[in-house]
Amino acid sequence: MANIRKIEGKRGVSYKITVTKGRDTAGKQIRHFMTWKPEPGMTARQTEKALQRAAVEFERQIDLGLRPDDRQTFQQYAAYVMECKRTEGAHLRTLDYYNEHLTRINAAIGHLKLQDIRPQHLNLFYANLAETGISAKLRSAYPRPAYAEAMKGLRQDDIAKEAGVAESTVLHSITRHVSEDSARKLCAVIGMKLEDAFDLKDVPCLSPSTIRAYHEIISAVLSNAVREGLIPFNPASRAVPPKVTRKEAEHLEAEDIERILEALETEPLKWQAVIHFLLVSGCRRGEAAALRWDKVDFKTGSVRIDAGVVFHDGKLFYGPTKTNQARNLTLPQETLQLLRRYQFQQVERCLALGDAWQGTENYVFTRNDGAPLSPNAITSWVRNFCIRHNLPRFHPHTLRHSLASLLIESGQDIVSVSKRLGHAKTTTTLNIYAHMLNQADKENSNIIGAIVYKSGAKSGVR
Repeated sequence: MANIRKIEGKRGVSYKITVTKGRDTAGKQIRHFMTWKPEPGMTARQTEKALQRAAVEFERQIDLGLRPDDRQTFQQYAAYVMECKRTEGAHLRTLDYYNEHLTRINAAIGHLKLQDIRPQHLNLFYANLAETGISAKLRSAYPRPAYAEAMKGLRQDDIAKEAGVAESTVLHSITRHVSEDSARKLCAVIGMKLEDAFDLKDVPCLSPSTIRAYHEIISAVLSNAVREGLIPFNPASRAVPPKVTRKEAEHLEAEDIERILEALETEPLKWQAVIHFLLVSGCRRGEAAALRWDKVDFKTGSVRIDAGVVFHDGKLFYGPTKTNQARNLTLPQETLQLLRRYQFQQVERCLALGDAWQGTENYVFTRNDGAPLSPNAITSWVRNFCIRHNLPRFHPHTLRHSLASLLIESGQDIVSVSKRLGHAKTTTTLNIYAHMLNQADKENSNIIGAIVYKSGAKSGVR
């Protein structure tokens, strides 16, 4: 039932209509308001009837969800959207990614009501992010040789757990750079002074791709508000974020793959199986780490990829694949034979360790004691493998790009390539491997020319 209050002011008489409907994320009742003014010359009876009609219509619109909650701020609504994503089963890394960026977004526009946000607010925010010195407080720490030497022989998963950072952060601290905060945590664990372990450098401004990430998160939140009828349009769709030049996906050339496979022959059978599987399947690291033996069908020569694993807060979390879609892949006989040999070796090790064997979940790729294998452990092993054999540095994900490159160069259609990689949409594959497709199209042009014109010899073309 609507509540009506008469207001008498300098501009005449008006009425405030209040309807209470639903609760916000904090559990408080949501009150919707509207102000109604009678037309000039209305009698008291006419005013009363028109006011009641307005109140009933306002309440009906609230019940149908046609009137927005004008009081919700961006920060309040973003928290609601994050909770919805969590209950829907969004990946932990996705939630972390959103929440990390929302800290700065909320500081800039979090106080604004959804109804009041305009493209200008967003454009000013993007311009501010691009200013020199905006990320000075997030200095980057670049490893010194002494730090890399100190990390040799230490288990990266143990270091990550004790420092409270991701395993990938530990790896990046050795090979590339990390934030100053992460560097301090790592130095505290291994007992080194920050200035002895790292060189600190200020980041002058945020890159266009980073600013674009903020824009996409804002747009996602506001798109949800449009779907729920809270705002009439998405202001982010009319804002102007910086343009980003897409980098080509790094891939290995055929001769590099040959060198890698040759070097693998001297490595433990487990790691031979891991690298061969990643190369021929095109799977992500987390998908390989989550693969179970009951998903490998040696009779049909296929595997079912229906799960993935991520490392978060020192723990491994298993769930669906990145795109929440399962797929069946056929493997070459050489890879299947390698997997069978590795399976026999794994069984022998299980019997030898007895109660010390930790492999209760029947995972294909495990640690030496049978415990689950972290995706970052694969990355760490690949880095050391490249160093040992003086190979070009590559990331496990590079094998995925390399397979896509080989398939495209061999003339495979983009739909089948996309299906093998497990992309949710073919357009994703097209965007990532556009440069490879362009190269393939040039080669097709030469073939077409040879077929149609036969080098111009008989057609009279000069």
